[in-house]
Amino acid sequence: MRLRYLVLALSGVVVASSACSTDATSPVSLTAPESAGFSKGSLKPSDDVDDDVYTFTVDPRRDNYLTFGAHSLWLPAHSVCDPASSTYGIGTWNDACSPLTTRITITAKVRSTSRGLPRVDFQPALRFNPTKTAYLTFAVKGKKAKEAAGMRILYCPSSAAKDCVDEALTDPSLETVLDRPMKMVYRRIKHFSGYLVAERGFTEDAYSSGSLY
Repeated sequence: MRLRYLVLALSGVVVASSACSTDATSPVSLTAPESAGFSKGSLKPSDDVDDDVYTFTVDPRRDNYLTFGAHSLWLPAHSVCDPASSTYGIGTWNDACSPLTTRITITAKVRSTSRGLPRVDFQPALRFNPTKTAYLTFAVKGKKAKEAAGMRILYCPSSAAKDCVDEALTDPSLETVLDRPMKMVYRRIKHFSGYLVAERGFTEDAYSSGSLY
């Protein structure tokens, strides 16, 4: 898979980048892709000890590879729709948009469910240019890696787990992919606010009861 090769090619560069940097477009020497920005994000203290909050300032005119903990987000150049002029909401994800041309600050709040599966909530809510391909990657290490083939990345329009949905059911391009050697799952995303990793065996009742958390 192209994304796996991308992650492998970039892993050493990302580790070497400054953990205190808030600029995802700091100059980096690399061979491919050219002119990409890298950031591990700045970690902000959270009121909830189970939460980690990362902030990034990105130049959307360039490629950006953002890491937050063990997870990452790949935003190719010109992939962020201008929130001032683009549509947003169910049914609009494939609408054409004008790419954002000014820097924007993105916040990623990472937490884990009671079963050890990750969730991330992004702010502000953004939509991505449908002619570009943004990827979200979650690490699923440890015992969960053995079960990762049955996992999927759900979109969560609110903080309630019961509202999370598998977008691949209506858009096959958003299917979750397992990279077993890398112990991660990833998929294309066309927008965000929140995403979580869930096992296929989970039921809506489990989400509704809050037992996921």
